[in-house]
Amino acid sequence: MNNDETDRDIAGAKRSDDQLLQMLDESGHLWIVRGGRMGVLGPPTATLRAALRQASESSKHAQSPGPIVRMPDDNVIVHADQIYRLLIHLGIRDA
Repeated sequence: MNNDETDRDIAGAKRSDDQLLQMLDESGHLWIVRGGRMGVLGPPTATLRAALRQASESSKHAQSPGPIVRMPDDNVIVHADQIYRLLIHLGIRDA
């Protein structure tokens, strides 16, 4: 896979904030909070809302959360800027 294909895959996996808010409590997928070097910062969660809480908690413990990824097919990726905005929207984090 070349860089152009990777860029298209990542762009295709990005969703708007509104779309992500509609997915908060959907079940049927696992959500993983990635960390440094693409490690995982905890066990998979059943909802995006739980993954956002996990990302928030890890940041309180000096661990920088990476993107949140929906598994098993990696077709939704939530990047740091969206994580921050969603946490504020949910009242989990202050602006």
